[in-house]
Amino acid sequence: MTKRTLSKDDFFRTLKDWIAESKEALIDIYFPHSGSGGKLHMLNEETEIGDVFKKALAEGIKYQFRELVITCFRKKAFPVRGRMDEQLAEQIRATWKPERPFYIVDLGCVYPAELASIGDGNTRKELERNLAELLRTSRNTFIGFGEHPFDVDDWAEVHDADVMETRIEVPRKF
Repeated sequence: MTKRTLSKDDFFRTLKDWIAESKEALIDIYFPHSGSGGKLHMLNEETEIGDVFKKALAEGIKYQFRELVITCFRKKAFPVRGRMDEQLAEQIRATWKPERPFYIVDLGCVYPAELASIGDGNTRKELERNLAELLRTSRNTFIGFGEHPFDVDDWAEVHDADVMETRIEVPRKF
């Protein structure tokens, strides 16, 4: 994945511009050496930027992490979107590329909540099982379908997406 590494100030200035332009940005909050993966959040408002940063730093201080990495994806992630119904299920089937990993998210889970995964896989059988379950339990839920940006190395190139990150040293105290 090709990404630009920016200073904290340039990152947040660019993130503000991206949200103003597209009304959303998918960000990943990650603490290297934490023993876990990042946390995905969908931001819809410029005003959320400062809050997400403060909360991430507070978590870093609490658990004594040394570094915080925030990655942002400009192009709409999970581009097949809509209310879950048979028509959307057909659109998902037509869009999925066989044997490529897929991810289904609940787009109603916006910041401060983590973006909720409600399905994933990489086979036709897994796709059909996920769609059947969603049609049974999550009708009319606003979902997104696509590849998770970190699941495939060529995500940014395949989706012609801008990706940026910033690395911030976590202070010992505020």
